[in-house]
Amino acid sequence: ARSGAGAAVQNTVRQVAAALGVAIIASIVATVYFHKIDPILPSSLPESVRGTATDSIGGAYAVAGELIAQGKATAAQVAPLIDAANSSFMTAFHVAAICSCILLLIALTLIIMRLPAQAQAVAWGAHAQHGDDKAFQEAASHDTAEESLVPLDAIGFEEGIGAEHHHSHEDAGVGGHRPGVAERK
Repeated sequence: ARSGAGAAVQNTVRQVAAALGVAIIASIVATVYFHKIDPILPSSLPESVRGTATDSIGGAYAVAGELIAQGKATAAQVAPLIDAANSSFMTAFHVAAICSCILLLIALTLIIMRLPAQAQAVAWGAHAQHGDDKAFQEAASHDTAEESLVPLDAIGFEEGIGAEHHHSHEDAGVGGHRPGVAERK
């Protein structure tokens, strides 16, 4: 039950953090874009479409396309608008990338500083059920997986894995077999 609750909390935190991260980075891009493009927009740009061009790079391209379609400007005349939009967007994108890297480095530093030097024992394994911590402590002290194998009889597990055994009807699953226990044929 605890692991399910822990997984649910972890999943919720991950989703909220991802949504906040996207919102924060998008806000940085929009703010930097606006402050970068507003002063460099061509003075010949009509005031009625100026707001749309400063909202986003897509808006700037839409304004340029609309001005050309309506015959109010040629492609050469909207080129400064497109250049300003491209330049402003790339600057905004670079600032957002740098902010993301800084936040990532801060998070990494906090994780490294807060991580325990040694992992703590968790009572989720078979030793919690059988009560023999000495065998598991001995196994955990080895460096390789082969050295850390614990004999099944050391933890009070008398049945061999994969062996065919007869159990009472209470222990049996569907068809008289225990679920999760492989049988030799």
